[in-house]
Amino acid sequence: MRTTTLVLGTGSNASYGFPSGRALRQLILDSLANETPTFDFLVDNVTRADNIRIFREQFRRSGRNSIDAFLAERPELLQIGKAAIAACLIPFENYGHLVNEEGKGDLLYQYLWGFLAERWRELPDGKLRIVTFNYDRSLEQFLFEAGKATFNWSDQDAAHVFSKVPIVHVYGTLGGSGYPGDAHKFSIVRPYDDRLDAETLHLAMESLRVIPEHRDGGDEILKLCNDFLRESQTICFLGFGYDDINVRRLGLSSLLTHHNDGHPNHGKVVMGTVVGLMGAEVERVKKILATDDRYVANLPCERFLRSTGALHIPE
Repeated sequence: MRTTTLVLGTGSNASYGFPSGRALRQLILDSLANETPTFDFLVDNVTRADNIRIFREQFRRSGRNSIDAFLAERPELLQIGKAAIAACLIPFENYGHLVNEEGKGDLLYQYLWGFLAERWRELPDGKLRIVTFNYDRSLEQFLFEAGKATFNWSDQDAAHVFSKVPIVHVYGTLGGSGYPGDAHKFSIVRPYDDRLDAETLHLAMESLRVIPEHRDGGDEILKLCNDFLRESQTICFLGFGYDDINVRRLGLSSLLTHHNDGHPNHGKVVMGTVVGLMGAEVERVKKILATDDRYVANLPCERFLRSTGALHIPE
């Protein structure tokens, strides 16, 4: 297997019940309207009602689809923003949503587990890396539970095996990082469940990250992501929106380039899904990725991996 990095956007977890970036914006606006349960919950546990109203109105007027992009420019609203993200998304962290018994929809997690289950014994550390822009830990939880159920692993055994497949959350998580069961390498501060109370809210808030505008250079998580991409022979963007800010933070303009010798991207194979994008937008993505029609497609994540053979490209 080639050294491969998967870059996951909000389109990668939609079939497991999580909202996209645009849907999250609307969820936050709806949830923070006056006299909603979430509004009252945040008044009781985070800040005054007037502060929540100011945050909601400023976010609404900003026109930004991304809460990350909005908060990057408005650091004074950071704590309320983190509270809104956590309060709106914690109820989606329900393991029952990850078990797709009917086998319908985009089964990305099941596909990745099928690949790993056949190779976990010989898979070298770090051969497969994952960079995700999602806050939730659904992929880690799915792989962890699938490994235990398939091979009767203990929590510690499962955590050890999956430590070979590092997952980096660019904007933090809803409660710690890594796989459950390994207290030495990872920090789990909130179990994967949908219980929302003052304790779980604040634990999630502590684990979320916002990178201020013009402060990308010194960020250690971004540096790790940049290293992953630079070292990879295959890079695959799944459910990614190609937002200007995230493209810049991954350093794609310097990493991925066209060459006149017919060997773009320094020999890397770079590909990505373009679900929901139209003509000129797709052309922009091809330019960003320095790739061509062979490696972009309007397909769900699992079908894209199967169609391109991204995980099976020989070295």
